[in-house]
Formats: sequence, C-alpha cells, structure tokens
Amino acid sequence: MAGLAAVLAAEPSYTPNEIELQVATVQAKITELIYKNTSVAAAYANVSNARIARNEILYNPTTGLVETSKDVKNYIKAIFGASSPQYGQVKGIAFRK
Repeated sequence: MAGLAAVLAAEPSYTPNEIELQVATVQAKITELIYKNTSVAAAYANVSNARIARNEILYNPTTGLVETSKDVKNYIKAIFGASSPQYGQVKGIAFRK
C-alpha cells in the first residue's frame, strides 16, 4: 500500500474527486492499518503469554490441575473404596491433557 501511495503522490495528474481516493486519505488509511497491525501483534503476544501460563497451571506434570485431580480421585478411592458413594461422586469428573 505504501508503494501505491508513493506512485499516486508522484503522479501530478492524479486528482480524484472522491475523498476516499485522494492521496491524503490513502496515506491516512495506510497509517491506520499500520497502527491496527501493531495493536494486533501486541495483543497476540499477550494472548500467547496467557495461554502459556494457563497451560502451566493446568498441565504441569507435578502441580497441574490435571495431575492434582488424579491424585484426589486416587486418595478418595483409597480412603472410601472403589464402590463407595464418595468415590462415585468424583470418578465421573474428567480431566484430560
């Protein structure tokens, strides 16, 4: 787009009546798109970092939620037995990686 704007600005006979096609408007649109692109890149970095933190909380092999839930289920099964109503309440709760 910047190359197109440069060509339009260099051509003295390019004088459209439509405001959307004038050189200043095209250059303003380019500036707007660059700003939006930069904003998206920054937002993507934040989302990516949040996903990494979430995955650490959920899937850490020792302290993650998935492993902790397995340990809790095994503990309830050991204390109350595999056929107990207490174990029946938690055995159907699924946690997967």
